[in-house]
Amino acid sequence: GMDAREALRKSAFQLPLGGPAGEGLPQWSLWHRGELRRFEGSAGPKSRFGGRLSSTWFGLDMRLGGRWLFGAALARSEGKLEYGAGAASGAVETVFESVHPYLRRRFEDGGTAWISLGSGQGPIRNTTAGRGVETTDARLATVSAGFRSPLPAFGGLKLSASGAAGFAQFEARGNARTAIGSLSASTDRQSLGVEAALEEGEAAYYTSLSLRRNGGDGVSGLGLELSSGARSPLPASSGRVDIRLRGLVWHSGREYREFGLTATVRQPADADRGGPSWSLAGAYGAPASGSREPEPLWSRDAPKRGGKAMPTLDLKAGWRFVFRHSLFEPHAAFGLAGANDRKLTLGFDIGPLPGPLLRLAGERRFPRAGAPESRITAALQFTF
Repeated sequence: GMDAREALRKSAFQLPLGGPAGEGLPQWSLWHRGELRRFEGSAGPKSRFGGRLSSTWFGLDMRLGGRWLFGAALARSEGKLEYGAGAASGAVETVFESVHPYLRRRFEDGGTAWISLGSGQGPIRNTTAGRGVETTDARLATVSAGFRSPLPAFGGLKLSASGAAGFAQFEARGNARTAIGSLSASTDRQSLGVEAALEEGEAAYYTSLSLRRNGGDGVSGLGLELSSGARSPLPASSGRVDIRLRGLVWHSGREYREFGLTATVRQPADADRGGPSWSLAGAYGAPASGSREPEPLWSRDAPKRGGKAMPTLDLKAGWRFVFRHSLFEPHAAFGLAGANDRKLTLGFDIGPLPGPLLRLAGERRFPRAGAPESRITAALQFTF
């Protein structure tokens, strides 16, 4: 199930607070974003770890003259990691509160430049079966900056150059004789690349090639990253197809690989007259956002089955009925992850047109290992 706090961490909104644009007044905006991630893995044949990380962000920014955007965000992140190595086991819990000021400048030629800073602190708690409970305080510091600049067009291609650099450092300040008192880690990344985009009516194609360097305590080395995608309408319908590919075509670490692929075909129902709707989505890996919407995927973040990334397939179909400015749309979905992890969902959407939309659904999941799971979810969507 999902409680109110968890729902807040899987939501987002942006609320304009200023007057109409074009009157020379500052445009204020309040925004929120929530994120919830679950992860699991193994560092060896007798070791395992898994847990969750949830973050809640609230920010306030001001846009001035269409050129400047500056603001600040407050974040609270809570994590829990359960681990085991042989007969030893334990759990690590963290709570971090941080502040992140940011600034963006838009130039007359369409280019942009931005910078973001971050600083936070919070406690770490490590609970083990044999050593009891250990606690310490830790600090986190981040800085990142980037730019995008348009290049002269080549035929119908829109070209641009982009680059970014970021650094993050984490350090625990406690008793060095404990397991967590002297923890420290840092990571940095720099990238520089060229992007190309082509638009033909409702169809769009894009590709980018960038040189990337990773340093610090994580994966390090040089890499050449390729990202490509295409979006096109379906012939004689209102549907569309979306294909995205992303990966490292070369990396100095021979054993390190990144690769992801998604393909989605979607046919929505007619908004006013109703009718059938369906979608078919296939992916190799697991999206970074935790959803299965089409976006670049990374096999290193994918659920593991025998050390290999697990492909997924999702099929959804429904029928929308419209009557007296209201809609009722029953739908069913089937999801397959790997060969044995299956999920079946039945539900319906109901609400006025236009107005808030209520979605109720019941889900039955049959994991590869363990007992079947059942879940009932409710979501309310507002459109302004």
